[in-house]
Amino acid sequence: DPYLQHCVETAVLLAKIGANATVVSAGLLHDTIDDSFIDYDHIFHMFGAGVADLVEGVCAPSSLDLQS
Repeated sequence: DPYLQHCVETAVLLAKIGANATVVSAGLLHDTIDDSFIDYDHIFHMFGAGVADLVEGVCAPSSLDLQS
């Protein structure tokens, strides 16, 4: 499944560059809020605030204006 492969490859890449377990876990879960039935609260209860906050941050629309 390409969806799962993408998530696993993201986590592996983060591990290879030396990211800690919280960041690697968030990398594995980074698309879950946008693409599944899993919400922030579920991630929070299963993995803690650190992982949940990172996942939510990746999923949240950016407030940066990238157009100049």
